[in-house]
Amino acid sequence: MDFFRKYIFVILTVLGILFLTFQVAIWNSNPFSGVIDTSSARTIGGDYRSYYFTSKHFIAGDNIYFSSQQSIKFDQEQVDTFVYPPLMAVLFVPLGLLPFFGSYLFFITLSILLFLLSVYFLSRKLPNSNSFLWLSIVAFFSSPIIILHFDRGQTDIVILSLLVASLWLFLKKKSVLSGVLVGVVASLKVTPLIFLPYFFIRDRKAFWSSVITIAVVFACFRINIWADFWERFRGFAGSVSSGNMSNSLFGVFYNKNFFDYYSYDAALLVYLCVVALVLITTFFFIYKNKIPSKFVLLEYGIMTTFMMILPPVSWVYNGVHSLFLLATYWSVRFNGSLNKWTYFFFDILVYLLLSQPLLSPLVRNFSIYHIFSLRPIIYLCFVALFIYLIHKEKINEYIVKLKLSKFYSNSFLRFCVVGFVGTASNLLVFYLISKFFNINIAAISAFAFAVTQNYLLNHSWSFRLHDTGKPTIKSYSRYIFVNLFGLALNLLILNLLVRIGFNALIAQAVGVVAGMFFNYAGSYLFVFARKVKVAI
Repeated sequence: MDFFRKYIFVILTVLGILFLTFQVAIWNSNPFSGVIDTSSARTIGGDYRSYYFTSKHFIAGDNIYFSSQQSIKFDQEQVDTFVYPPLMAVLFVPLGLLPFFGSYLFFITLSILLFLLSVYFLSRKLPNSNSFLWLSIVAFFSSPIIILHFDRGQTDIVILSLLVASLWLFLKKKSVLSGVLVGVVASLKVTPLIFLPYFFIRDRKAFWSSVITIAVVFACFRINIWADFWERFRGFAGSVSSGNMSNSLFGVFYNKNFFDYYSYDAALLVYLCVVALVLITTFFFIYKNKIPSKFVLLEYGIMTTFMMILPPVSWVYNGVHSLFLLATYWSVRFNGSLNKWTYFFFDILVYLLLSQPLLSPLVRNFSIYHIFSLRPIIYLCFVALFIYLIHKEKINEYIVKLKLSKFYSNSFLRFCVVGFVGTASNLLVFYLISKFFNINIAAISAFAFAVTQNYLLNHSWSFRLHDTGKPTIKSYSRYIFVNLFGLALNLLILNLLVRIGFNALIAQAVGVVAGMFFNYAGSYLFVFARKVKVAI
């Protein structure tokens, strides 16, 4: 059992490779059927065609964004619209001078070399560096992330390698050069702009060198080129990617699981609120980190994770930046800062991030297929882990000071179980009554039923160490009084979410959960406040 726990990532990786081999060699099937576009126009390098032909138009002095039409044709073949900053077109000018197929093979070979170099240089900063080197190479090159990246001819590996170089320079206190590299990658793709507020907090030299680099690149192109770029980028960024092959956090709130329950506008509102909350919280904790040199890799891991999950359009092949996440996790995997079962849990999560879509052919015809759209939630688990590790001593100090470990391990967990049962009862009663009356009457009736049930369960089980005696009208009245505040919050959220487009059942569930913490505090401190020492 200990061997299984310790080497779960290796075991899953080997099983995943065997599964991939069976699909391709024995079952003679494409494990990514329905994802890779094999039409005549995009047999290879669907995205690479855009870079290649755009560089040819750049050499010819044409408008590379073709702002008057949605797509372009070149040699009678459909090519995706170019939506990247103009520096990307300049980068591909040398390749645009070669025949298409030869330039594509050269670019893929270069990408493989850059990825291997990135793995190597990251491994030099990690414990058990050789193990990381070989394991990460095997894990990534058997992952749909890399397979799809090469099939599409994407450029994220180029961005990855430049960010690895930036990290090395930053660790060597060469802030200006590190900032210049980040300025370059932000001028190639927009997502690395996330590093600017990070540098502003952590190192002003790196921040200003990044800003100046971006300004210099901006000045190298005419203003009308940037206007055309903005028009294309705005249209592209306004689209979304969701479903099993999406890395976007927006896909968590807007995918086939939820299309029937709320509108696009409602999902967009939730997504924007979550992004704002995540960014504010993260940068607050980074600002509070008083030992920056010790946690640079963890902070780079957080920033590159945001590059993958925050844009509304983000496909699985952008997950090559998970190499940073893997390296960051590896840096703490063997230092004993977490217990062994926590490592076991996150080992499994790392594997799921890299190889989760390998399982998709098994469940493609079932509803569970869409659970792959929840991949960004796993990424956020790692962000939370890294923030915890950065502030571990302070967080543990607060847990002890506020006695939160006892708070959560005893009555609160029981209260949550009772709350779960009460929520199920609430939703069932709400659903039945809403068939005959309006949603407010249904919500009040569901509340009356659930609050009585929860009072009895909390009295006899959740707060069983409290000297509350038998259930009384007085304590029941106090419990109702506390829960009325939760009901008010419930009704407010219910009506608000319904008005902005949510399904009433979903809105009711959100409203019920919102009042849980207030109800617990009121129950703990007011309704069942008297304690006695009783043997468990």
